[in-house]
Amino acid sequence: MSEINVFVDEKILGQLFPDNVDRNLTLAEAKKTLFEDVQDLIPPTYRFLKPLSKSDGLKVPIAPRQEEQITLGKCLVENDDELSIYLQSCKEVVKEDKNEKSAYYAEPDLEPSPKRLKQTRLDDFRPESNARNRIDPLSVARGRVHIYTERDIERATPGRKDYFRLWNEKAVNLCSDQTYNGHKKQELHGIIDTAWKIKLCDILTTKAEEELELSGSSKTVSRNLKRLGQAKNSVNEINGKVSQLKKLFSKYRGNAVRQELKEMEEELSKTMVEVKLAQDALRKSITNSQQKRELESRKKVNKAVGKDKGKNESDEGSERADMEGDECCPSISEQGDDYCPSIDDEIVNQLAESRKNDDW
Repeated sequence: MSEINVFVDEKILGQLFPDNVDRNLTLAEAKKTLFEDVQDLIPPTYRFLKPLSKSDGLKVPIAPRQEEQITLGKCLVENDDELSIYLQSCKEVVKEDKNEKSAYYAEPDLEPSPKRLKQTRLDDFRPESNARNRIDPLSVARGRVHIYTERDIERATPGRKDYFRLWNEKAVNLCSDQTYNGHKKQELHGIIDTAWKIKLCDILTTKAEEELELSGSSKTVSRNLKRLGQAKNSVNEINGKVSQLKKLFSKYRGNAVRQELKEMEEELSKTMVEVKLAQDALRKSITNSQQKRELESRKKVNKAVGKDKGKNESDEGSERADMEGDECCPSISEQGDDYCPSIDDEIVNQLAESRKNDDW
Protein backbone atom coordinates (compact mmCIF):
# COMPACT_ATOMS: atom_id res chain seq x y z
CA MET A 1 0.00 0.00 0.00
CA SER A 2 1.37 3.41 -1.01
CA GLU A 3 1.05 6.70 0.86
CA ILE A 4 0.41 10.11 -0.67
CA ASN A 5 0.65 13.24 1.49
CA VAL A 6 -2.09 15.75 0.67
CA PHE A 7 -1.06 19.41 1.06
CA VAL A 8 -3.60 22.24 0.91
CA ASP A 9 -2.17 25.77 0.81
CA GLU A 10 1.27 24.35 1.75
CA LYS A 11 -0.09 22.59 4.86
CA ILE A 12 -0.51 18.83 5.06
CA LEU A 13 -4.12 17.99 5.90
CA GLY A 14 -4.25 14.24 5.30
CA GLN A 15 -2.91 11.20 3.50
CA LEU A 16 -4.15 8.88 0.75
CA PHE A 17 -3.54 5.13 0.96
CA PRO A 18 -4.19 3.61 -2.49
CA ASP A 19 -3.30 -0.04 -3.12
CA ASN A 20 -1.45 1.01 -6.25
CA VAL A 21 -0.73 4.52 -7.45
CA ASP A 22 -2.12 4.77 -10.99
CA ARG A 23 -0.19 7.70 -12.39
CA ASN A 24 -2.20 7.53 -15.64
CA LEU A 25 -5.44 8.53 -13.93
CA THR A 26 -6.68 11.92 -15.04
CA LEU A 27 -7.14 14.52 -12.32
CA ALA A 28 -10.90 14.43 -12.90
CA GLU A 29 -10.96 10.65 -12.33
CA ALA A 30 -8.71 10.94 -9.27
CA LYS A 31 -11.02 13.56 -7.77
CA LYS A 32 -14.04 11.22 -8.13
CA THR A 33 -12.29 8.12 -6.76
CA LEU A 34 -9.05 8.70 -4.89
CA PHE A 35 -9.92 11.96 -3.12
CA GLU A 36 -13.26 10.71 -1.81
CA ASP A 37 -11.38 9.26 1.22
CA VAL A 38 -10.24 12.71 2.38
CA GLN A 39 -13.21 14.86 1.39
CA ASP A 40 -13.91 15.63 5.07
CA LEU A 41 -10.35 16.92 5.57
CA ILE A 42 -9.90 19.14 2.51
CA PRO A 43 -11.93 22.16 1.29
CA PRO A 44 -15.01 21.44 -0.83
CA THR A 45 -13.52 23.45 -3.72
CA TYR A 46 -9.88 23.33 -4.71
CA ARG A 47 -7.45 23.35 -7.64
CA PHE A 48 -4.63 20.93 -8.33
CA LEU A 49 -1.11 22.38 -8.43
CA LYS A 50 1.38 21.09 -10.98
CA PRO A 51 5.14 21.42 -10.13
CA LEU A 52 7.27 23.17 -12.71
CA SER A 53 10.61 21.80 -11.46
CA LYS A 54 11.97 19.98 -8.41
CA SER A 55 14.75 22.47 -7.71
CA ASP A 56 12.83 25.72 -7.20
CA GLY A 57 9.59 24.24 -5.86
CA LEU A 58 7.40 26.43 -8.09
CA LYS A 59 3.90 25.15 -8.91
CA VAL A 60 1.08 26.34 -11.18
CA PRO A 61 -2.67 25.80 -10.68
CA ILE A 62 -4.63 23.57 -13.06
CA ALA A 63 -7.84 24.94 -14.56
CA PRO A 64 -11.00 22.80 -14.23
CA ARG A 65 -11.11 22.17 -18.01
CA GLN A 66 -7.54 20.84 -17.93
CA GLU A 67 -8.31 18.16 -15.32
CA GLU A 68 -9.56 15.83 -18.10
CA GLN A 69 -6.25 16.18 -19.95
CA ILE A 70 -3.57 16.12 -17.20
CA THR A 71 -2.72 12.87 -15.41
CA LEU A 72 -2.15 12.37 -11.71
CA GLY A 73 1.51 11.47 -12.23
CA LYS A 74 2.34 14.96 -13.49
CA CYS A 75 1.11 16.50 -10.23
CA LEU A 76 2.83 14.09 -7.83
CA VAL A 77 5.99 15.30 -6.07
CA GLU A 78 8.45 12.62 -5.02
CA ASN A 79 10.96 13.44 -2.27
CA ASP A 80 12.97 10.83 -0.31
CA ASP A 81 10.66 7.97 -1.35
CA GLU A 82 7.61 9.98 -0.25
CA LEU A 83 4.82 11.03 -2.60
CA SER A 84 2.94 14.31 -2.15
CA ILE A 85 0.26 16.18 -4.05
CA TYR A 86 -0.45 19.88 -3.62
CA LEU A 87 -3.86 21.57 -3.74
CA GLN A 88 -4.97 25.19 -3.59
CA SER A 89 -8.18 26.06 -1.78
CA CYS A 90 -10.76 27.92 -3.87
CA LYS A 91 -13.48 29.69 -1.88
CA GLU A 92 -15.28 31.31 -4.81
CA VAL A 93 -17.33 29.38 -7.38
CA VAL A 94 -15.33 29.02 -10.58
CA LYS A 95 -17.32 29.40 -13.81
CA GLU A 96 -16.44 28.14 -17.27
CA ASP A 97 -18.51 30.81 -19.00
CA LYS A 98 -21.13 33.43 -18.17
CA ASN A 99 -24.11 31.08 -18.17
CA GLU A 100 -22.71 27.66 -17.24
CA LYS A 101 -21.04 26.77 -13.94
CA SER A 102 -18.12 24.39 -13.77
CA ALA A 103 -19.05 20.75 -13.33
CA TYR A 104 -16.26 20.41 -10.80
CA TYR A 105 -16.77 23.53 -8.74
CA ALA A 106 -20.55 23.71 -8.75
CA GLU A 107 -22.42 24.89 -5.68
CA PRO A 108 -23.67 22.03 -3.49
CA ASP A 109 -27.20 20.79 -4.08
CA LEU A 110 -29.77 22.00 -1.60
CA GLU A 111 -31.50 18.63 -1.84
CA PRO A 112 -29.12 15.93 -0.52
CA SER A 113 -29.19 12.44 -2.00
CA PRO A 114 -31.29 9.80 -0.13
CA LYS A 115 -28.14 7.91 0.84
CA ARG A 116 -26.49 11.03 2.23
CA LEU A 117 -29.72 12.07 3.97
CA LYS A 118 -30.00 8.69 5.66
CA GLN A 119 -26.42 8.84 6.88
CA THR A 120 -26.91 12.36 8.24
CA ARG A 121 -29.98 11.39 10.18
CA LEU A 122 -28.25 8.39 11.71
CA ASP A 123 -25.30 10.52 12.76
CA ASP A 124 -27.63 12.92 14.55
CA PHE A 125 -28.29 10.17 17.08
CA ARG A 126 -24.67 9.09 17.39
CA PRO A 127 -22.58 11.59 19.38
CA GLU A 128 -19.52 9.37 19.12
CA SER A 129 -19.83 9.37 15.33
CA ASN A 130 -20.00 13.17 15.23
CA ALA A 131 -16.95 13.39 17.50
CA ARG A 132 -15.09 11.02 15.22
CA ASN A 133 -15.88 13.09 12.14
CA ARG A 134 -14.54 16.31 13.64
CA ILE A 135 -11.23 17.62 12.36
CA ASP A 136 -8.42 15.99 14.31
CA PRO A 137 -5.84 18.64 15.32
CA LEU A 138 -3.14 15.96 15.18
CA SER A 139 -4.09 14.72 11.69
CA VAL A 140 -1.41 16.87 10.10
CA ALA A 141 1.27 14.85 11.92
CA ARG A 142 -0.25 11.36 11.81
CA GLY A 143 1.68 9.04 9.53
CA ARG A 144 4.78 11.24 9.45
CA VAL A 145 5.81 11.03 13.12
CA HIS A 146 4.82 9.11 16.21
CA ILE A 147 1.84 10.59 18.08
CA TYR A 148 0.92 9.84 21.71
CA THR A 149 -2.76 9.07 22.26
CA GLU A 150 -4.95 10.54 25.00
CA ARG A 151 -4.85 7.14 26.69
CA ASP A 152 -1.03 7.27 26.75
CA ILE A 153 -1.15 10.72 28.34
CA GLU A 154 -3.76 9.74 30.95
CA ARG A 155 -1.74 6.71 32.09
CA ALA A 156 1.59 8.54 32.26
CA THR A 157 3.26 9.97 35.35
CA PRO A 158 3.09 13.77 35.80
CA GLY A 159 6.56 14.27 34.30
CA ARG A 160 5.84 12.04 31.31
CA LYS A 161 2.51 13.80 30.70
CA ASP A 162 4.40 17.05 30.05
CA TYR A 163 6.78 15.17 27.74
CA PHE A 164 3.96 13.55 25.71
CA ARG A 165 2.02 16.82 25.36
CA LEU A 166 5.09 18.77 24.22
CA TRP A 167 5.94 15.95 21.76
CA ASN A 168 2.48 16.11 20.11
CA GLU A 169 2.49 19.90 20.00
CA LYS A 170 5.94 20.06 18.43
CA ALA A 171 5.03 17.30 15.95
CA VAL A 172 2.06 19.32 14.66
CA ASN A 173 4.20 22.47 14.34
CA LEU A 174 6.91 20.68 12.37
CA CYS A 175 4.54 18.85 10.04
CA SER A 176 2.66 22.11 9.33
CA ASP A 177 5.88 23.88 8.30
CA GLN A 178 6.81 23.27 4.66
CA THR A 179 10.47 23.79 5.57
CA TYR A 180 10.44 20.26 7.02
CA ASN A 181 8.53 18.58 4.18
CA GLY A 182 11.62 16.68 3.06
CA HIS A 183 12.58 15.43 6.53
CA LYS A 184 12.28 11.75 7.37
CA LYS A 185 10.52 10.45 10.48
CA GLN A 186 13.77 9.83 12.38
CA GLU A 187 15.00 13.36 11.68
CA LEU A 188 11.73 14.87 12.93
CA HIS A 189 11.90 12.72 16.07
CA GLY A 190 15.41 14.08 16.72
CA ILE A 191 14.19 17.67 16.41
CA ILE A 192 11.32 17.02 18.83
CA ASP A 193 13.65 15.31 21.31
CA THR A 194 15.99 18.30 21.19
CA ALA A 195 13.07 20.62 21.95
CA TRP A 196 12.18 18.51 25.01
CA LYS A 197 15.74 18.57 26.33
CA ILE A 198 15.77 22.37 26.08
CA LYS A 199 12.42 22.48 27.90
CA LEU A 200 13.85 20.15 30.55
CA CYS A 201 16.58 22.73 31.20
CA ASP A 202 13.90 25.20 32.33
CA ILE A 203 12.24 22.58 34.56
CA LEU A 204 15.52 21.64 36.28
CA THR A 205 16.48 25.30 36.66
CA THR A 206 13.25 25.99 38.55
CA LYS A 207 13.81 22.98 40.85
CA ALA A 208 17.41 24.02 41.52
CA GLU A 209 16.40 27.58 42.43
CA GLU A 210 13.73 26.22 44.82
CA GLU A 211 16.29 23.93 46.47
CA LEU A 212 18.80 26.77 46.87
CA GLU A 213 16.12 28.83 48.58
CA LEU A 214 15.25 26.00 50.98
CA SER A 215 18.79 24.90 51.78
CA GLY A 216 20.23 28.40 52.10
CA SER A 217 23.26 27.61 49.96
CA SER A 218 24.76 24.70 48.07
CA LYS A 219 27.98 25.15 46.12
CA THR A 220 27.42 21.98 44.08
CA VAL A 221 23.90 22.94 43.03
CA SER A 222 25.00 26.49 42.18
CA ARG A 223 27.95 25.26 40.13
CA ASN A 224 25.89 22.72 38.14
CA LEU A 225 23.09 25.27 37.64
CA LYS A 226 25.59 27.68 36.07
CA ARG A 227 26.97 24.87 33.88
CA LEU A 228 23.49 23.96 32.61
CA GLY A 229 22.69 27.59 31.83
CA GLN A 230 25.82 27.95 29.72
CA ALA A 231 25.10 24.70 27.84
CA LYS A 232 21.52 25.76 27.14
CA ASN A 233 22.62 29.15 25.77
CA SER A 234 25.07 27.41 23.44
CA VAL A 235 22.37 25.05 22.16
CA ASN A 236 19.92 27.90 21.52
CA GLU A 237 22.56 29.84 19.60
CA ILE A 238 23.61 26.88 17.43
CA ASN A 239 20.01 25.71 16.95
CA GLY A 240 19.06 29.15 15.64
CA LYS A 241 21.87 29.00 13.08
CA VAL A 242 20.80 25.48 12.01
CA SER A 243 17.20 26.65 11.47
CA GLN A 244 18.36 29.58 9.31
CA LEU A 245 20.62 27.31 7.25
CA LYS A 246 17.80 24.82 6.69
CA LYS A 247 15.51 27.55 5.36
CA LEU A 248 18.33 28.80 3.15
CA PHE A 249 19.07 25.29 1.89
CA SER A 250 15.39 24.64 1.07
CA LYS A 251 15.49 27.63 -1.30
CA TYR A 252 18.92 27.40 -2.92
CA ARG A 253 20.27 23.89 -2.16
CA GLY A 254 23.88 24.93 -2.78
CA ASN A 255 26.86 22.74 -1.84
CA ALA A 256 28.34 25.47 0.36
CA VAL A 257 25.13 25.78 2.34
CA ARG A 258 24.87 21.99 2.58
CA GLN A 259 28.40 21.71 4.01
CA GLU A 260 27.89 24.53 6.49
CA LEU A 261 24.59 22.98 7.61
CA LYS A 262 26.28 19.61 8.14
CA GLU A 263 29.02 21.18 10.27
CA MET A 264 26.53 23.12 12.41
CA GLU A 265 24.40 20.00 12.96
CA GLU A 266 27.49 18.12 14.16
CA GLU A 267 28.30 21.00 16.51
CA LEU A 268 24.72 20.94 17.77
CA SER A 269 24.99 17.21 18.44
CA LYS A 270 28.13 17.72 20.56
CA THR A 271 26.53 20.56 22.50
CA MET A 272 23.46 18.43 23.23
CA VAL A 273 25.75 15.83 24.82
CA GLU A 274 27.04 18.54 27.18
CA VAL A 275 23.44 19.56 27.97
CA LYS A 276 22.60 15.97 28.88
CA LEU A 277 25.65 15.68 31.16
CA ALA A 278 24.87 19.02 32.81
CA GLN A 279 21.26 17.95 33.39
CA ASP A 280 22.34 14.67 35.02
CA ALA A 281 24.86 16.47 37.25
CA LEU A 282 22.32 19.11 38.35
CA ARG A 283 19.63 16.48 38.99
CA LYS A 284 22.06 14.48 41.17
CA SER A 285 23.21 17.53 43.14
CA ILE A 286 19.60 18.55 43.81
CA THR A 287 18.84 15.05 45.13
CA ASN A 288 21.94 15.07 47.35
CA SER A 289 21.08 18.50 48.73
CA GLN A 290 17.53 17.38 49.52
CA GLN A 291 18.79 14.26 51.31
CA LYS A 292 21.33 16.26 53.31
CA ARG A 293 18.67 18.77 54.33
CA GLU A 294 16.28 16.02 55.39
CA LEU A 295 19.04 14.29 57.40
CA GLU A 296 19.91 17.47 59.29
CA SER A 297 16.25 18.09 60.02
CA ARG A 298 15.90 14.54 61.35
CA LYS A 299 18.94 14.97 63.60
CA LYS A 300 17.49 18.14 65.12
CA VAL A 301 14.21 16.36 65.84
CA ASN A 302 15.99 13.37 67.41
CA LYS A 303 18.16 15.65 69.54
CA ALA A 304 15.15 17.54 70.88
CA VAL A 305 13.32 14.29 71.61
CA GLY A 306 16.45 12.88 73.34
CA LYS A 307 16.70 15.82 75.76
CA ASP A 308 13.09 15.47 76.87
CA LYS A 309 13.46 11.73 77.20
CA GLY A 310 16.66 12.04 79.32
CA LYS A 311 15.03 14.54 81.67
CA ASN A 312 12.02 12.30 82.20
CA GLU A 313 14.21 9.26 82.83
CA SER A 314 16.28 11.22 85.40
CA ASP A 315 13.17 12.25 87.36
CA GLU A 316 11.81 8.74 87.25
CA GLY A 317 15.17 7.34 88.48
CA SER A 318 15.25 9.67 91.49
CA GLU A 319 11.76 8.72 92.55
CA ARG A 320 12.56 5.03 92.16
CA ALA A 321 15.74 5.37 94.25
CA ASP A 322 13.82 7.08 97.06
CA MET A 323 11.23 4.34 97.10
CA GLU A 324 13.86 1.59 97.14
CA GLY A 325 15.70 3.33 99.99
CA ASP A 326 12.56 3.39 102.12
CA GLU A 327 11.96 -0.29 101.50
CA CYS A 328 15.55 -1.41 102.24
CA CYS A 329 16.06 0.75 105.36
CA PRO A 330 13.03 0.50 107.65
CA SER A 331 12.78 2.81 110.69
CA ILE A 332 13.79 1.67 114.15
CA SER A 333 10.19 1.60 115.30
CA GLU A 334 9.41 -0.80 112.46
CA GLN A 335 12.35 -3.08 113.38
CA GLY A 336 11.06 -4.18 116.79
CA ASP A 337 12.95 -5.15 119.93
CA ASP A 338 14.01 -8.52 118.57
CA TYR A 339 15.47 -7.12 115.33
CA CYS A 340 19.25 -7.43 114.99
CA PRO A 341 21.28 -7.10 111.83
CA SER A 342 23.98 -9.57 110.89
CA ILE A 343 27.08 -8.38 112.76
CA ASP A 344 29.97 -10.09 114.43
CA ASP A 345 30.04 -11.28 118.11
CA GLU A 346 32.09 -8.35 119.41
CA ILE A 347 29.54 -5.83 118.26
CA VAL A 348 26.77 -7.96 119.75
CA ASN A 349 28.49 -7.87 123.13
CA GLN A 350 28.91 -4.12 122.95
CA LEU A 351 25.24 -3.68 122.21
CA ALA A 352 24.35 -5.93 125.13
CA GLU A 353 26.44 -3.82 127.54
CA SER A 354 24.82 -0.67 126.17
CA ARG A 355 21.34 -2.02 126.83
CA LYS A 356 22.23 -2.63 130.44
CA ASN A 357 23.24 1.02 130.79
CA ASP A 358 20.09 2.18 128.93
CA ASP A 359 22.15 3.62 126.10
CA TRP A 360 20.03 2.19 123.05
